[in-house]
Amino acid sequence: MKIVKLVLVTAILAAVTSCNKDECINANPMLSSGKPDTETYKKELLKEIKAAENVSITLSGYQEENGVPQLSVDIYGDKLCAKAVIAVTKPDNIIADVIANKGKGYEHTLLENLNFSLDPISNDFIYDGVDEILD
Repeated sequence: MKIVKLVLVTAILAAVTSCNKDECINANPMLSSGKPDTETYKKELLKEIKAAENVSITLSGYQEENGVPQLSVDIYGDKLCAKAVIAVTKPDNIIADVIANKGKGYEHTLLENLNFSLDPISNDFIYDGVDEILD
């Protein structure tokens, strides 16, 4: 009986460690080794998003800085895996509920066709809009 338990535990551990869903693969080494708050990282990220196919962006967190709502997002695509923080200076009706609830209940939701740009003065990503928020 002990041998059966040992074999079962070993098999489960092997299955869990061999299955790495969160593996992050980037074609651009800057996105793997760079810091997400630098201008170079942000410019490279925008280039990669434009070039990648099947990009999905999910909400990973919410915070406010100087009263400005900020969305922390995870970005995945073909050979693209990155993080970004997007300031919402002009909220629209679609993102208003996320802000009103300070992101609570929206973690890991898909931000369908999230659009954002890089402000050349502040070096912040700025929210431009989103088509839909999907669970």
